[in-house]
Amino acid sequence: MTSPDTDIEPAGEATEIVSVREGELATLGTAEDLRAKCEAFEAKRAVVVEYIKRSFIENTDFGPADPRNAKRTLLKPGAEKVCRLFNTRPTWRRDDETWEMLGKPAGTVCYVCEILDNTTGEIIGEGRGAETIGNKKRDANKTIKNAEKCALVDAALYTFCLSEMFTQDLGAGPDANPAPAADPNAEQAPSRGERSVADNLALSYWKRWEAAGGTEDTWKAALQKASDGKPVNCPSDLDPEQWGKVNVLVGELEEAGR
Repeated sequence: MTSPDTDIEPAGEATEIVSVREGELATLGTAEDLRAKCEAFEAKRAVVVEYIKRSFIENTDFGPADPRNAKRTLLKPGAEKVCRLFNTRPTWRRDDETWEMLGKPAGTVCYVCEILDNTTGEIIGEGRGAETIGNKKRDANKTIKNAEKCALVDAALYTFCLSEMFTQDLGAGPDANPAPAADPNAEQAPSRGERSVADNLALSYWKRWEAAGGTEDTWKAALQKASDGKPVNCPSDLDPEQWGKVNVLVGELEEAGR
């Protein structure tokens, strides 16, 4: 049977496995080729895990586990070590797209961290981070540094497949004045996957909103209306039902412009 995006022809051991994505063919090789690649990846992965276990220092490269799961928190020095291990370097640029998507909130700093291969100069991965002046009493300089750090850690987790070992949820590392233990019955923060879905929804609706003649101010008002008047600082502040309300508001704007 052939699916819409994958065509595998059972013609023996030497059959090539091909994948069709957006009209393009990407040859993955024979089954033996693919098996060899998987084994090579597993071997390299084992070396990285061994390096992390041997070289990472607790409370320097990684912090305490998030109370909501068992994974330790990857810290900035640990992210930098992994970048050096793979002969890469991080660079940052302003993330205007995310900032505009959020309604251009004053005092919010958004960055994209791109991981570059030192040999080729190619971008091999990226991550995003944001921070707002005044959060945890941070001034402008500390806000910028924390946004950069969050983007770096996010990029390292994604680019080097570290999410099964670490999380970014705590982010700030050891705190001289730690907050009280989390309430196990409290509502959990959205996962990275949930945040990604919300980010994609927000970007899609924002583009439709802008194309229909909506402004940044009216977009921000629409988000607040969908959230029943509650402040919206990031896409994951809205649940699926509230994003459904945003979709209705976008549709109404589009209909009014026809």
